[in-house]
Amino acid sequence: MAVNSSACILCRRFQWDGKHGLYLKGHYICPECEAKLVSLSKNDPNYETYITGLKKIWSMPGA
Repeated sequence: MAVNSSACILCRRFQWDGKHGLYLKGHYICPECEAKLVSLSKNDPNYETYITGLKKIWSMPGA
């Protein structure tokens, strides 16, 4: 089973107040990464980095 973590699965920053960001299958995504994901285009140089991070969430056993 996935354990809720206070570190962003994408950038590894920690959440401070627990009120912002989102949890996806028990894994935290900080507001900055969430905003980047929403505005990300396929031509963005960081596209593959963010896609790889999201794939980690979906492929984790028990998540």
